[in-house]
Amino acid sequence: MKKLLFVLGFVLLAVALAQNTPTMFPPVRGTHMMVGAANNFEVEAGVRML
Repeated sequence: MKKLLFVLGFVLLAVALAQNTPTMFPPVRGTHMMVGAANNFEVEAGVRML
């Protein structure tokens, strides 16, 4: 019984340590070559700069 609890505890500890650390900003995907701005003129200027 003690061995089972030890193994279970070890597995739970390993899973807990394998998690990503939480950050203040969520991950944003698909931002390669994307431009965002307040108006269309700024977006167009950003696209032209790329």
